[in-house]
Amino acid sequence: MINKVFNLNLVKRITYLSPPFRESFSTFRPLDLKLTSAKDESKGTPVVLLLGWLGCQDKHLKKYSKIYEDRGMTTLRYTVPGDALFVWRPKMTRISKSILRTLEEENLTKNPLIVHVFSNGGAYAFKYISDEMKNSQLELDIRGQIFDSAPCGAGALGNFYHVLKEIIGKDKIYSSLVASSLIFGVICIQILKYPFQAYLADKNPYEGLLQDQRNFPQLFLYSKEDKLMPFEDVEKFIKARKKLGIDVTSNCFNGSPHVSHYLMFKDAYLTLIDDFLKKCLNKK
Repeated sequence: MINKVFNLNLVKRITYLSPPFRESFSTFRPLDLKLTSAKDESKGTPVVLLLGWLGCQDKHLKKYSKIYEDRGMTTLRYTVPGDALFVWRPKMTRISKSILRTLEEENLTKNPLIVHVFSNGGAYAFKYISDEMKNSQLELDIRGQIFDSAPCGAGALGNFYHVLKEIIGKDKIYSSLVASSLIFGVICIQILKYPFQAYLADKNPYEGLLQDQRNFPQLFLYSKEDKLMPFEDVEKFIKARKKLGIDVTSNCFNGSPHVSHYLMFKDAYLTLIDDFLKKCLNKK
């Protein structure tokens, strides 16, 4: 069931309501997608799918959407909750289906698509969306993918711990204790996972991203000062993608922390985005 709220002529807030309990192993919060259509939308108008980092607020992701909206593109943005990414597979499956259904119902599946992901939260979300594309045999015209502060090769639990600490904030002892408690709960679920294997998310979607055989350009934006995503992991990933014959462009910023490259180096960031868009959208 879909509830559309038209805020402005060109902006749609699309909400997929929670399914009955029997359809999911756990409860499912409403899925709130933000779709902003281009002013001069046509069949060839590029679409940008933005997938936020874990804990990202829409007001922050909206700033990145505006980059593309200012360039006459349609945007669809969403941030996947952590429990869907790291624990319960039914949630991630349903989220993936909802995102793909939005593209279908808005007649955007044939438009050139750019995917912009942030941190492992966004990168892993796209991996699950890609899996659902294969399952549903839906073909999208993906022209390119941008990785901002991602990906990291750490296992899901290790990455989840460090991200939780950043989200919780306050002092180091408090954030460590709370994050450790939450991770302990996840570990308990992992120990008991075998009877519920079909319901649990993949432990490390990183490998799925690493071995992705689809050949479209990729842009990596990262920093040596990123405490959550070690630059060595990003560069290892880049090297592996190049070995598969993928057209890779990368830029290592000097001094910017996690998902803050645009805030600290706005002009350089926009130039890299513009050059990448030209490469991707002029290919066909």
